[in-house]
Amino acid sequence: MIYLKAGTALDFATKRSYSVAVQVADAAASAAPPVTTDFTLGLIDASPYTDAIARAIRDMETRTGSETSEGLLWSVTDGNALRGLGTEQPEWLLPTHDAWGAVTAHDSSRAQNHLLASITSIIANAEKVVDISSLTKVADGDFRRAIVAGATQAYQAGRSPIIRLLWGRTPLSVIDGDAAALRSLQREIHEAAPGLSVVAALMDDVSAVPLQVSWNHSKIVAADGRVALVGGINMWSADYLQSRDPVTDLAIEVEGPAAFAAHSFLDALWRYCWTERDHIGVSIDSFLAPGVAFPATVTSLIEPSRPVGGVRVLAVGRAGHVFTGRVTGTIDDHAVSAEDQDASRVVGLPNPMNGNAAWDGNNPSDTALRTLIDLAQTEIVISQQQMEFPSPGAVVGQLPHFDVRLFDALARRAIAGVKITIVVSGTITGAYSAFPALTMRVLTSRLEKLLGSRDRAVEVGASQVTIAPFRFSEGSGWPGTGVLFVDRPRLHSKIISVDRAVSYVGSQNAYPNELMEFGFIVEDPAAVADLERTYLDPMVRYSSAAALSWST
Repeated sequence: MIYLKAGTALDFATKRSYSVAVQVADAAASAAPPVTTDFTLGLIDASPYTDAIARAIRDMETRTGSETSEGLLWSVTDGNALRGLGTEQPEWLLPTHDAWGAVTAHDSSRAQNHLLASITSIIANAEKVVDISSLTKVADGDFRRAIVAGATQAYQAGRSPIIRLLWGRTPLSVIDGDAAALRSLQREIHEAAPGLSVVAALMDDVSAVPLQVSWNHSKIVAADGRVALVGGINMWSADYLQSRDPVTDLAIEVEGPAAFAAHSFLDALWRYCWTERDHIGVSIDSFLAPGVAFPATVTSLIEPSRPVGGVRVLAVGRAGHVFTGRVTGTIDDHAVSAEDQDASRVVGLPNPMNGNAAWDGNNPSDTALRTLIDLAQTEIVISQQQMEFPSPGAVVGQLPHFDVRLFDALARRAIAGVKITIVVSGTITGAYSAFPALTMRVLTSRLEKLLGSRDRAVEVGASQVTIAPFRFSEGSGWPGTGVLFVDRPRLHSKIISVDRAVSYVGSQNAYPNELMEFGFIVEDPAAVADLERTYLDPMVRYSSAAALSWST
């Protein structure tokens, strides 16, 4: 066993295989006991992070007495391809704008049209199955037109794929309006392509106990187990498809066997919808071609794509409270102390993300993202709307709602000498608001707990961690808007990038919630270089100028 102290890094060039225990530096000199997290990095392979994360998920499933969800909610696949990988304008990256550095009005239509064209192309070229999932509002404007155009092109080419539309709905949304909008989209697709089967489901309030609700939050466009577009982008044209003040977000398009994992994940959600179709929280409508049965599952109709490239992808999903037919959480592994569970709750409400074994077993992506952070040796870059969920007590100095284990992983890595940059949304109003000062408050508290000293916690934070509101240029807002707070740039991408070697891109927020999520972890030097060069590096460069100051 090799113990890494502050500043120690693994030599990946040796491609040796050994176990790693990340030990909190200086812990022996403080009142806090050493904190050790064990991972095994199989450096003999080309994807040590992916392999270690997969082992961590399997270990979690064993530790919590959960039947495995490998192949259902998560999987590792080789042979994937990313269009334009390593080129100046990599086509596999789909941002909502390309306004980096702009201080005057900027036309982002090129980037936005590329996103729309990818959606249309995936649907148009489908032979058997198209899966589309998102969050209400239902796709509108150019997003809607892109979906209908793809279905029309498939129909005109003589193809007849089944199209499944799955939208999540928050309990606070207007139920009748959402259902009517989804039926309208479904009907428009059917009328444009009458030979296609089109089914639609609206879901919310998947509840294990009262006041614990979850709904679909994944954003996926996938076809035939061959190609999948995955990320954080909601199909809301007024937010994303304009140049005045577009929401900054990102999706990625992956071709190859990883796409099958997106269908498998959505099958788990669709099985729930079909089983609970009479429940008040689920609404299903269908236009089925003659001889086509309702497609509660589609993975039996397709096979994973043959290898088309050389990229390894780890697909990770979260099922929320949806029962997937598996037993989870038969063993309480006491992952989070009772004290920390209490500290991370909102007004006493339970938080299953912080120490519920049944939740962990049903939601492997939580383990995957924490492990990804814990594996960092040199650098972590995080792009999120926000890192914690504000609670009423936060205004008087109490801690907000947060993921204890995720923040502890960040604290451990900061203490170990890893440089961390956390960028959250730049606005404090509206649906994309964030409060970076709360992120700093929570991380300081976790550093203090590990180090036993607030002064030392602030010292480590100041030297290792940058926390900043999002900026896309040297200005504080979008040119020409000039409205206080409203013009502050909104960030919605969900990205965790580690050591410039491996990155997660998906729909999962870092703050505690109980939603269904999906994303891809890509471990490939050229792919991460594309992501860093075109998105994360400019985000960090411009946002860091607005970084918060660490103080006691």
